[in-house]
Amino acid sequence: MYAINSLYMFIIALFTAIIMVPYLQRWAIDTGAVDIPDERKVHKRAVPRIGGVAICIAWLFSLLVYMDMTREVRGILAGSLIIFFTGFIDDLYGLSPKKKFIGQIIACIITITVGHITISSLGNLFGFGTLMVPELLTVPFTILAVVGIINAFNLMDGLDGLAGGISTIALAALLILSYLTDNALMICLCAALLGGVLGFLKYNIHPARIFMGDTGSLLIGFVIAFLTVLLTQSPGSEIQPLIPVLILGLPIADTIRVMGSRMLKRKNPFSPDKTHVHHRFLDLGLDHRHTVTIIYGISLILAGFAILCRAWSGPALLLAFAGAMAAFYTLITLLRHRTNTLITVGMHSMKTLRGTPLFRRLSRSARRIAPVATVLIFVYFLLAAFLCTGIDSTNSVTIQVGGIMLVGSLATLYGTRDIKNHFFMAMLAVSILLITFVLNQEPDAQFDSNILLENLRSIIHLCLLALVGLHLLFREPGEHFLSGLDYLVIGISALIMIIAWQLSPTPTLTLSILKGLNIYLALKVVMIKGKMPAQVILGSVLTVLMVIVVRGVF
Repeated sequence: MYAINSLYMFIIALFTAIIMVPYLQRWAIDTGAVDIPDERKVHKRAVPRIGGVAICIAWLFSLLVYMDMTREVRGILAGSLIIFFTGFIDDLYGLSPKKKFIGQIIACIITITVGHITISSLGNLFGFGTLMVPELLTVPFTILAVVGIINAFNLMDGLDGLAGGISTIALAALLILSYLTDNALMICLCAALLGGVLGFLKYNIHPARIFMGDTGSLLIGFVIAFLTVLLTQSPGSEIQPLIPVLILGLPIADTIRVMGSRMLKRKNPFSPDKTHVHHRFLDLGLDHRHTVTIIYGISLILAGFAILCRAWSGPALLLAFAGAMAAFYTLITLLRHRTNTLITVGMHSMKTLRGTPLFRRLSRSARRIAPVATVLIFVYFLLAAFLCTGIDSTNSVTIQVGGIMLVGSLATLYGTRDIKNHFFMAMLAVSILLITFVLNQEPDAQFDSNILLENLRSIIHLCLLALVGLHLLFREPGEHFLSGLDYLVIGISALIMIIAWQLSPTPTLTLSILKGLNIYLALKVVMIKGKMPAQVILGSVLTVLMVIVVRGVF
């Protein structure tokens, strides 16, 4: 039952945030709650900065509708309200670092007092046995750890979509860990906040139309911090306390490095500057989109490592993490000394390659054969619509998810009138993953053991993969094939796929995700080439969803 509840909580939070953000944008502009660019900031125009209000209200609303008010939930909610008003006042009027710290500490004390959530064990961190925090120090140590994570997220909120994407990856990893340990409370809490963050992220992908501000970054850091404490410190927990540290490894490591560097220079550790990891990547000559994508990738690698290697000993995990972070920052330092050379060589080599007659001929050929993808995708979904007969009416989760995706996609398409809308494309990605999962559940039953049809599906997937590869290699200069949200969806899907491959001897879920991503990328190619082919494909996807729901119900 909690799986269905968590799904509904995710959907409620998602749509609540999506609906609220446009109203918050207009209100922020009318009241002057905008972020003015300066020499330290990357954006070039005033942008509303109260998007965190949508995240908070979406999260709270979904919890109040579906969540049982246990002691832990009441504690986190009470502290969240304090941290919300602290960030909101700072976004509207500005607060000194001292006053913000006071607000964070009060929020932590309230959550600890009401929810009884504290850090009492550090696990077998150094191989000498379990390290227990003295009882008198559990509350101060918990406050110190939570405030540290809050400010790590706050400091990472420096580029469009960066803090939102990192928190999405962290919440997805915590959700997976909660599922693996059958922690129903954590699953629901993570799903609710994940929905709110993703709903906001739709408007925060570069170029951002709204920022989360301190309202969002403080709240997200606060909730994620206490979720990690709840996951690792609950009685009988199977998750080592070091695992969440690995998941949040990049924000934590970067905060420690930046503050340590400032103190060594005898500066205020909280004074703003441009020495964070995202500034380092920008200094290397990378643009905004590539910088965010690379940081997403690093966060995904750390999250995947934490989940797959959660059974490792504490010393091994600590040594691996410290070594990886040291190598990462050493590499960035070395590259900084060769920035001009790298940029010059990279631009020259790309310009030379694109200027060759062979490249131009291959590029024209790739554009000509792209419409073939339209036919192949249409045939694939036509087969799915008419031959998919193995839907189990007792599988309520599949039927309900299919219905939600169908209604949500139609409502979004009707409301936006834009088939390239980021949120609509994200819903299509989920819909395609669901369809491929259903088709891979019982291929013999669904296709009546017809080997020819099964082979035809495989051939279609191989052809689509080849077309996507050609488009990636020979796309036109300046053409952005994938957005930041696309990279995030693909990265999290790949993380789930790798974990599923490791945990299950049957490759059903892994293959479903792989095939679904292949079709989604091919759909992106089709949408670039023209509106009419895209409409045909979108119609076929929605038709198959309708078939799944109708056959599942009847």
